[in-house]
This record gives sequence, C-alpha cells and structure tokens, in this order.
Amino acid sequence: MNDKIKNIIIYNDYAFLCGGASKVAFDGAIALAKKGYNVTFFSGTGPVNSTLTTQGIRCVCLEQPDLLSDKNKIRAALRGLWNIKAYRQTKKLLKQYNGQETIILVHCYSKTLSSSIFAAMKNTDFKVIYTLHDYFAACPNGGFYDYHHQKLCNVAPLSLECIFKNCDSRSYLQKLYRLLRQVIIRLCLRNSNNIYAYNVSEMSKKLMEPYVAHFFKVYDTLLNPVDINRSEIVDMPDNGTYLYIGRLSKEKGADDFCKVITELGLQGEVLGDGYMAEDLKRAYPNISFKGWVDGNAKIEEVRKAKCVIFPSKVHETYGLIVPESLSYGIPCIVPTGCGATSLIENGKNGFVYKMGDYEDLKKKVILMMNSDTSKLKQYIKDTFRAKDFSVDVYIDRLEKSF
Repeated sequence: MNDKIKNIIIYNDYAFLCGGASKVAFDGAIALAKKGYNVTFFSGTGPVNSTLTTQGIRCVCLEQPDLLSDKNKIRAALRGLWNIKAYRQTKKLLKQYNGQETIILVHCYSKTLSSSIFAAMKNTDFKVIYTLHDYFAACPNGGFYDYHHQKLCNVAPLSLECIFKNCDSRSYLQKLYRLLRQVIIRLCLRNSNNIYAYNVSEMSKKLMEPYVAHFFKVYDTLLNPVDINRSEIVDMPDNGTYLYIGRLSKEKGADDFCKVITELGLQGEVLGDGYMAEDLKRAYPNISFKGWVDGNAKIEEVRKAKCVIFPSKVHETYGLIVPESLSYGIPCIVPTGCGATSLIENGKNGFVYKMGDYEDLKKKVILMMNSDTSKLKQYIKDTFRAKDFSVDVYIDRLEKSF
C-alpha cells in the first residue's frame, strides 16, 4: 500500500447501477470513501445515483446517452470509436490532481466513454488500474464467441481469419465496426508505462494473456467482491427444483437447461428473460418461468433449489451466480471455460461438465439426481469462505496494488 495516495478517480460508463461491473465500481467507490480517500466518480451516462453523492463522492457525469440509447446512430457510432468529450474532460480533470497522490481505477468504458480515456491517461504520472471485466481489450466482439454460428471462437483477434470471419451477433458490417474499434483500443493501450491490468478470474487471465498482457505494466488477477450470503447457511426443505438464472439466449445455454430438465422429468425453474423467452415457454410448458427476480425474492428461490445449473456456452469471465448459490449451501453444475469453475469440486459441492457438450451436461445432472444433497450442502457449509468475496477483502487487495 502506498501511504501517499489520497485521491481515487473511478471511471465507469454509468453513474447508476447497471450490471455487475457497475456494482463493483459503486461498492468500491463507497468503501474507499469510507476509508478516508477523496473519491471522484467519472461517468458518461446519467442520472447520477444519490448513493454516491450522499457518501461525499464527487461525481463528474458527461450526461451522454450510451451507444444503444442514442437516437442519432451515426453520432453514437463515432463516439463509440472516440469520445472527444470524455478525452477532453479527462485531460481537464487530471490537471486538478497530483499524480503521486492519485490512483485511477477504470471499470467499464465501451458503452459510452470509449478507449479515448486511456489516451488521455497514458504515460502520465498517474497510476491507472484497469479491471478487465470483459474481453473487449482482446476480442472485437468481447466474447471469444462466434455468435453467428453459436460456438466458441479460437481465432486470434485481428488476424486475417478474424477479419474475414462473420462472428458478430448482428451483422458483418457491425463486425467491421468492432474491428476498427479494436484497433483503436490497442493503439490507446500500446506503449503505455502506467496502466496496470487485473483480470477477475485466473481463467480470463489465461485466455487473454497472449493478446493483451504486453500492453500493461502489470498483468494479474484481482477477484471482484460478490454480493453473497455472509450469515450461517440455514438448511431449507429440499423441494427438488433445478434452477436457471440468467439471460434467455442461445449462448447462455437456456435451451440446454430446459431440454435436459424435460428429458429427465425434473422440476425446473427459470429466473430471467430474453429473446428466447416466448419460444421456450411454448416448447417447455412443464418449466416455471418467473422472469427477472431480484432481492429477497431471488434469494428465496435460490435457497429452495436442489441445484443451480449454469449452462453457459461462452467463456464467462467469472459467473457470479455460482458463488452466490454456494453461499446459501446450494450445489452448482458449471461448464469448463467459466471463471467460477475453480470453485467447484466434482461430487463435493457440484459438478463440472465440458462446455457445449449437452450429453456431458445430462450426465452430470443425472449424477446430481443420484447424489446425497445433504452431504453436498454440508461440504459447502464446511468449506465455503464467504469472507473471500467481501468488499473489505477486495479493497485490501486493491490497496496492495497501489
């Protein structure tokens, strides 16, 4: 820890809670402010959440719509490549601080701020800590996934094969735009001497390392805090429900969940929504679809489950639902190639199957059916370390990188 550090500037696309990465940015900002740092929260899209201002955090918001919300699509596309206002305001803001006393934390920038912020920060006296919440620093479509053919992509980003590959979820024209943006991102990051990058899992670190590690002064891992149960695990009556939580889309494996539950005649429940929702409801009337459920209602559904199945077909940087479920004593079935796989011990607190292999998923669900759930829950209760996912531990680890 550097005792000289007094100021923290946090960059995030949104000034309000919008997804897991924003929550990490918010929770980190509040925790750092409580520790006595002078915290500034720099964002592109408002409104500003009052939770920040009530904690004495200075908020700088550009009040720009994000790329998808902007009605002027040409303006949005240009700003996605290079946000001039974000660049200029960053330059202006940094003049107000001493680089020896200030740390910059970058979370999300691809929806509004753009990589222009890195150009404004690069090779200054400020230490920049960039959290790689996603794969956009390495992969043009941010997923190492061929959305057009619904399969993992092992092609080297920006190679000739990548350039001519139609892998975008929308169109090849969109892919060309993303390629251009990728080139700009790399130009903004290359030859920097003050940007330190931290992945959110060992898996994501390994996946991106060949393509981006050389851009950064340090390339390592820093686990995100997770909003999980920190009380004693309370046993709930096992109602036999197998639970899916997430977006209802092909790459998330929602259809595989519904198919395996139906084929095995199990009780299934889905918490989430997406473009596949109506089709899945029609095809699988035996499954309970409850839409997006948050807060205590979500917790109750998790606590009552026999198992949570996380059937994603993409390389999730982590998979927050896995530690969330384990914290309540609920075993999980998780694919290889997912950051949270490291939490699963086969047959002890869940099962790991080969990503994208439906038959292997089915095999692991059958193993779960025949497992002694009480033993799995007891093992989780004895071994799961909730404190490892706390904001306090995250801040302690973060400060060590100062």
